[in-house]
This record gives sequence, structure tokens and C-alpha cells, in this order.
Amino acid sequence: MPRTRTPRRVTTRAAAAATVCLVAATAAPGLASAAPMGLTVEEQRLTTTIPGTDRRASAAFIEADGLDQDVARFVSRLRDASPGEARRLAPESGAALWKKAVRAVQSEHATTAGDHDDRGLYWARLAMTSALKSWAGGDPARAAALPDALHALDYASRGITDTGFPSGPGTTRIMMSGFDPFILDEQIRRSNPSGAIALVMDGKTIQTPNGPAVVQAVMLPVTWSEFDKGIVEDAYGPHLSRGAADADLAITVSQARKSFDIEQWAGANRGGRKDNLNEEISGQVPLSPRWAQPASNPQFIETTLPWRAMVAAGTGPFTVRLNPDACGRDGAGPASCTDDGPKPGWTAVKGGGGDYLSNESMYRVNRLRTALGRTDIGGGHLHTPAIEYDSLTGPELSTAAFAKQRRDIVHQAEALIAAAAAARGIR
Repeated sequence: MPRTRTPRRVTTRAAAAATVCLVAATAAPGLASAAPMGLTVEEQRLTTTIPGTDRRASAAFIEADGLDQDVARFVSRLRDASPGEARRLAPESGAALWKKAVRAVQSEHATTAGDHDDRGLYWARLAMTSALKSWAGGDPARAAALPDALHALDYASRGITDTGFPSGPGTTRIMMSGFDPFILDEQIRRSNPSGAIALVMDGKTIQTPNGPAVVQAVMLPVTWSEFDKGIVEDAYGPHLSRGAADADLAITVSQARKSFDIEQWAGANRGGRKDNLNEEISGQVPLSPRWAQPASNPQFIETTLPWRAMVAAGTGPFTVRLNPDACGRDGAGPASCTDDGPKPGWTAVKGGGGDYLSNESMYRVNRLRTALGRTDIGGGHLHTPAIEYDSLTGPELSTAAFAKQRRDIVHQAEALIAAAAAARGIR
């Protein structure tokens, strides 16, 4: 929901909002003469309007979540930046964007009616990557700096460069991830409650009967190609490797059904469903660059989360269950599914969490965890209920019913993560 604006800031806000709209049209002030380089499908959606209006959804969400001035500041500083300056500006601005989004959502989380909106961060990131491509234009020196700047901006604005834990004994350390919004061609106003959960939980200390637990969170993209480049392993790997600040729990989170499902099995297969770039990739999950990997893919990996304690914690209002489903095939035979564990010799078709990027986030984290010999770390996936959009019948960004459902999901997820921390205890 848009925040109340004070009159003295109207002019500044209006100017920032205008800049955001111009960025969304890929012609930011000072950058308009440069042809934007290879806008992705995600960046092209910056110009998509809210149904029944001429208002760009991206600009509306960026402004509503108070990130419009951050985008405008980035564009202003980028205007005359040298390639070296752009390489420094990108991670600095990305980190500031992530921290501001975290602060805003956590401030809302402290109130009963907080909106917990994850969408502004998503669209602000895309506005900034679009601006970087406009800045690069046809200039060879800028174009050469662009890949590094884009990578640095992306990782920093997803929290991946800011996941430090306190070292030493006495604290349970939890590494978790949420996802960007997706299926945006069907509903441009989509949110992802797992992303809101990540923003609420990042940097949070939970007091448990066994002592404090500290959470670090990141936001994952809904793109096959970025998974192939190793973003999941880059996010989790530093805390799955043995060291003074390694993780006790590694939890991936996404949205799916009507209940909270703790997935028992992750499968090695990709089903090829369209991602946020409208790419369809199927087959076995490829091995990851830069990180320890098994000689060949295990077809199924089982959760090591303390799921019994999570189910027994009595959280609400949604049902919490272990999902034991797994689907596979023996040789070239037809696929079959079971709820009592994969059959010996099966080739994975689906894990309990399906064959999309949710399943793959669990699979990649736990493939790396096992490859590193970290059987002592609890790892697994939590599927949240999916948000319903029936109440968004007009031009509004949110409704009371929409915001309440997301808020309920976020609060219950926080309780489930606390239950997992309490059950895990301190090593």
C-alpha cells in the first residue's frame, strides 16, 4: 500500500517518480541518446501497465515501497560515470537498495497492518539494470565494463554480498532464501511471499529455548540461466563450507499451494516450465561451476530439516505438513509417483516440490551440502501457501485481503523458522 507522503516532499517524490518512469521506458535523463543494450524479457516488462490504466506497474511499486529516490539517485550518479566508477557504483547502490528494502519491510512487520511488500525491490533492481544498459549504449569501454557492473548490482541487491554470521559458539546460524515474483505475464501485480519472508528475516535474531538464532537471507531469481551460472551455490556455499561462521540450517523457501509443505525430497530433473525470461529448459540439473560437486547427480536428496518439530509447533492459520511425494521412472518406462520414498534405481521426474526452480533451489543447496560432507547441517525446502489475486479487480496495487494473506503467510513462516531453530539447537 502506498505510504503517506508529507507535502514538503511532493516535488522531490514527483521528480523521482518521473525518473523511474523514464528508466522504465529505457530513456533515463542523460542516457536517452544511448541505445539500451539487449534488454531482457524481465526488463521489457518495466513498461507494462496496470490493467485498465496507463500507469506503469514498475514505477508504481517502486514509488509505493519508497525506492524511487534510490533509483533516481543511481541514474543521476551513473550519468557521467566512467567505466571504473560504474563498477564501483553498481555494488554500492545494489547493497543500499537491499538494505533499504529490508528496513522498510521489517519496520512494517512490527505493525499489525504492515503490508510486507516485496515487489518494489524487484522492479527497482530491473530499473537499475536497464539504466546500466542505457549508460553502456554503443560505447566500447562502457560495454566492456557492463557485465561486471550488472553482476555486482544483481548480487548486492539480492543480499548475496551481505550474509555474514557471528562466529564462534553460542548462536544457531540459519541461511535462507526467497524468490522474486513470477508469472508476471498473467498478473503484473504478482508478489512472492517467500521474498517477503526473506526481507522480514534478513539479519533477524530469534530467541529460542536453546539460545539465540541469527538469520541471513537472500533473494533468488526465477531464471534457469542464473541458476546455471551458480547463483544458488554462490549464495549458500560460503556458509556450507566449514569455518567459524558456517550455517546450522540451510532453508530454501518458495510459494506453491494452500498449505505450508516441508518437502521431503528434491529431484534432479527440470520440467522446462517458462521462467521470468520466458525460457524453457528441461533435463538434469547441471553441475555448478566454482563449487564442490558430486561425480554425478544423485537423483533424489532427502531433507534433513527438523520437520517433526516444525509440524508439531502448532503454528497457524495454515496447515503445516511433510510432503513425502516423489516421482520417477525405471529406465525408459513410464513415470510413477509414490509417497513412501523413491524406488531404487529410479531416474528423477519430480521431487515433492515439483520440477521447477523451487525444487531446484532445494536440490542445488543440498547437493552442495552433501558434496562438502556437511551431514551436520539441516537442509531442506519450505513451500508456502500461494497468494490469491481475486481481490485485485481494479487498478489497486494491494487490497486489505491481499495484504492480510501475505502478512499471515509471513508471520507463520517466521514461527516455523523459529521452531526449526529451537529444534536444531546449538552445535
